[in-house]
Formats: sequence, structure tokens, C-alpha cells
Amino acid sequence: YLHITATNLELKLKDTDAVKPIGQIKATTKELEYLTSNLLSWVKFDAINLLDQKQVVDLHLLFESIVDFVLPFKQSDYVSIVNNVPKGLVIKGWHDPMRVLFYNLIMNSIRSTNKGLIEITVVSNSNTVAISIKDTGIGMSESMISYLLTGIKPSNNFVTPKYKTGNGVGYQIIRNLVKLVFAELKIESKVGIGTEVQIVLTKL
Repeated sequence: YLHITATNLELKLKDTDAVKPIGQIKATTKELEYLTSNLLSWVKFDAINLLDQKQVVDLHLLFESIVDFVLPFKQSDYVSIVNNVPKGLVIKGWHDPMRVLFYNLIMNSIRSTNKGLIEITVVSNSNTVAISIKDTGIGMSESMISYLLTGIKPSNNFVTPKYKTGNGVGYQIIRNLVKLVFAELKIESKVGIGTEVQIVLTKL
């Protein structure tokens, strides 16, 4: 309701000073709606701990829909999000949990990147499909990578980056969904240079 109301107001407003905050309300409420849907989906998947049979998933269209949705959340106009997944690339998988998984990964890149590129690529071979989300954001330390991969905080020398906000639910969702869809999660990052997150899915 809030999103629809803000959208209608934005179209009718003539006061330029009011357009920006209404636009922010529209974007924020839309993200809240989607995050709520993500959490409910995650709870459902986690509760049954079992997915239906695999279906055909068009990876290019999947990422097109995610990118279209997240564009309003970019930190600046100096960030480009590029979907380099080839058109027509299909795999057997689970559309809904994969959408939740990749949405969270792309939003993480958006939150840590204020200039440069967020690029989505795929490397496919006979047995696996490796999907990479690479950004030119602020990067992270080895301690942070270990924490995100395992959920376990190191006892020493652990410093949460200043850009990190929220309560860590995003990567908790990611780790659980990676396990649920029988995938592998890899992270490579350098502070000040950027991050590449890779999800390796089996074709079997």
C-alpha cells in the first residue's frame, strides 16, 4: 500500500523538493516488500529442508529481472550493473531460491560499491555452472570473508567494516540457500579493490 501510494504521489507532485523523498519512500517500501518475501521464502525452504524437482531456469532472464529491480538502489549514477549471462542459457535448478540467493548477493555489491562496475558472468562446463558477481567496491578482509563463509566470528583481529549495516541476516540466508541447492560458495576480495562472489551449481 505504501509503495503504491508513493508511486502515485510521485507522478502527481509538482514540487521538486518533495519528489526526491517520495521517490526514496517508493524505493524503500518496494525493497521492504521484496525482503519480506525473501525471508518468508527462506523460512519455507528452511522449514521443509527439501525442494521440489528441478525445473528449467533461464539464467539470463533471471538476472535481467533481478537487475531491473535493484537499479533504483544503486548508490550513485557512477555505478553500472552489467548482466553478461548469455541469452538463452538455461539450466536445471530451482527458480525461487536461486532468485532470493542472487538478489541478496547483488544487493551486497550495490551497498559496497559507489563507483565502477558490478558484473554478472557465467562459466559453464559439462558438469557445473559457475556464476560470478564481481564488483569494484571497497572489498573486505580475510577475516570478514571467513566470517561470511562460515558465520563464525574469529576470536581475534575481527573488525566489521564501517560500511557494514544490518544484522547479518543476508549472508545467513545466502549460506542456507547455497546448502539447500547443493551449490558451493566462494569469495575473493581485496580491500579497496573489490569483491567477487561465485556460486557453483551442479548440472546433475
